[in-house]
Amino acid sequence: MHPHMHLLKPREVASLPRHLLEAHVVALVRQCCPDLLALRAAHARLLRLRLPRLTAAFALSKLLASCGAAASYARNLFEQIPEPTAFCYNSLIRALSAATSDPAADTVLVYRRMLRAGSPHPNSFTLAFALKACAAVPALGEGRQLHSQAFRRGLEPSPYVQTGLLNLYAKCEEVALARTVFDGMVGDKNLAAWSAMIGGYSKVGMVNEALGLFREMQAAGVNPDEVTMVSVISACAKAGALDLGTWVHAFIDRKGITVDLELSTALIDMYAKCGLIERAKGVFDAMVETDTKAWSAMIVGLATHGLVEDALKLFSRMLELKVCCQPVLTVG
Repeated sequence: MHPHMHLLKPREVASLPRHLLEAHVVALVRQCCPDLLALRAAHARLLRLRLPRLTAAFALSKLLASCGAAASYARNLFEQIPEPTAFCYNSLIRALSAATSDPAADTVLVYRRMLRAGSPHPNSFTLAFALKACAAVPALGEGRQLHSQAFRRGLEPSPYVQTGLLNLYAKCEEVALARTVFDGMVGDKNLAAWSAMIGGYSKVGMVNEALGLFREMQAAGVNPDEVTMVSVISACAKAGALDLGTWVHAFIDRKGITVDLELSTALIDMYAKCGLIERAKGVFDAMVETDTKAWSAMIVGLATHGLVEDALKLFSRMLELKVCCQPVLTVG
């Protein structure tokens, strides 16, 4: 707890108006995030205060919204809330989508429970969070059920729902459905929408469509980020388009786009596939952190170019550094 924060005592609770009690709850929960142990300690302290019923429910909802990927704790908190609001359902769906082994099934079960309860009604955020969970798997069947719900409830025009649907269909390689959603989006398309559609085309090897849409994105004045550029670089790799890939790399540097782990790996793969193995090695050697995908891209690139001895040496070095699924800081 923050040393200068006044911690309420049970006897003080009765004399304070509800808005001050809720402000205290918000301050207490906010300073604990994202530390789960601190959050549990705050929960225990709030229980000892014996808050009035409505304030206690408010406190539980704030704790639920802050518990991140702690699925079992989130479920426990949710079950203690007597009349959960849409905010509570949405918070539970977010926690489950980040933590469980089958986020699509779990979030759809929560969604159905919400429908059975009759109140509150799902809102655009409920569907957007549930669609995001389906896209992570990806789970097309569950996602299409949610699309049907969005249509029936008049929530389909919501930009949050549309972006969720677009991302789902792109991840599931249903690019025709994704394009239908993309073309039907109301108002100006945001960065997430452009990136998802370009990524969908790139994933299924529709290189010309991916690169064409990237040009349209620039013409629309939307600045790409590292997620967009991974898809564009991947499209260049699949097409063997070295000149375009080199231009895109220069574009990334010129625009100051963050070259993160995934983008670096895409650049290694692109240069290796386009025949510039030295450029690929340059990108790999400059990486501050690496993971198995980066090492694999570099090893496969070396082997493909007939540099078998170099590939074996790099593989041995990867084993020595005990590179696994987690990113590894690389020194020297």
